Amino acid sequence: MKITFDYRNATPSHCDVAIFVNGALAGELKLRQDEIAAFQQIVQRGTDPERDSFDSGGQSTLHLGAPERPFNLEPGDVVQLDPEKVRSKAFAGCFMVVTEPKAWGAQGYIQPIGERLGTPGVGQAYYRAQWDEMQPTGGTAVWQVAP
Repeated sequence: MKITFDYRNATPSHCDVAIFVNGALAGELKLRQDEIAAFQQIVQRGTDPERDSFDSGGQSTLHLGAPERPFNLEPGDVVQLDPEKVRSKAFAGCFMVVTEPKAWGAQGYIQPIGERLGTPGVGQAYYRAQWDEMQPTGGTAVWQVAP
């Protein structure tokens, strides 16, 4: 969904804001000058700088909704964490078993070796990987030992 805010008819006392959703006019606001800065802060909070734009011509464009997923993930899928892009270098190059696909990427665990006190697979290291930090391997975990 693409939302555009077009700031029009600015005067010393107010500014009109036309709101377009996917190119169609959805409504208009009349903001007092003391409200404009607060409105612009709300509009810009939580935006994606790679997809959204704010120009000096009086227009702000937001793309709402999660970015398109570069690949599909299911619980049990195995991904490899990119050594160059992973935020925590301790996990660089590790294989992660996906436990929860998310709009922003996936949560999963890295399985250490061994067992403790007769319990195999204790001490999984959980990680939340964004899409650009991981690549699918095409494999799935036969046994998911995470609690």
